[in-house]
Amino acid sequence: MEKDIWERVYFKESYDKGKPFLFYVLFGADNMSEMQISKDKHNVDEMPNGLELANHNKLDSAEQKNYVEGFLNDNFTKFLKEKSNKLFEEVLTCKNIIVVKGEFEDTNSLNYLKNTIGIIQAIIETNIVAIFDLQILEWFKPEEWSKKYFEPKAPNSFDHIKIFWSENGNDIWLHTRGMRKFGRPDLSIRKVTSEKKDLGIEIINRFIQAYAYGFIPDETQAIKIKGMEEGVYGKIKGNYDDPDFNNYYFEIESL
Repeated sequence: MEKDIWERVYFKESYDKGKPFLFYVLFGADNMSEMQISKDKHNVDEMPNGLELANHNKLDSAEQKNYVEGFLNDNFTKFLKEKSNKLFEEVLTCKNIIVVKGEFEDTNSLNYLKNTIGIIQAIIETNIVAIFDLQILEWFKPEEWSKKYFEPKAPNSFDHIKIFWSENGNDIWLHTRGMRKFGRPDLSIRKVTSEKKDLGIEIINRFIQAYAYGFIPDETQAIKIKGMEEGVYGKIKGNYDDPDFNNYYFEIESL
């Protein structure tokens, strides 16, 4: 029997801090009537249970205008401006968006993600302008998104997560955004010295891979990898309203 590359090989049914959640905003989706989803072309088996596609046009009403322009506030567009002023100007002219979002059952398969990727690709082919991944606060040109997420036929959990780092005096704070896509807490390590930054990133990357494939956080299990003199522990904190994560997070003790 052929191995299912979208299987979550470490999955356990005991994590109660939420379900997998996806949220993408596609700007300039004016030709949705032309969208055609193909099982063979887009690798879509079904419409995932829980997935919603909603069209919003800012010319329809003041409420719709406020909703669309809510994705263009300074907190979101600063990342777009850093990426491309030209793309920023193009996004500003868009009147129509498609919001692709959904909450899914926490299962032993990433098929919900695979099918959502294929559906977004079908929308991209109607000639949209840009994609905003709200979970990781990252903007994409359509061709960039397709190359990164649709063209690879196997899942790559690292591409769906973003690691942020910021300096506070002599210390570095490492943390992720996007683990909610897999129904798992994000990761945080504070007070990391510059000498241990690479070690911190290695630890985070190991958790990204394990969580994406179904592993659950364990506050009682010591964390130790090569290069660490002794193990450290983590604790689940936060909630979905935390602006740094929009998710629960697993705070790992300082290294």
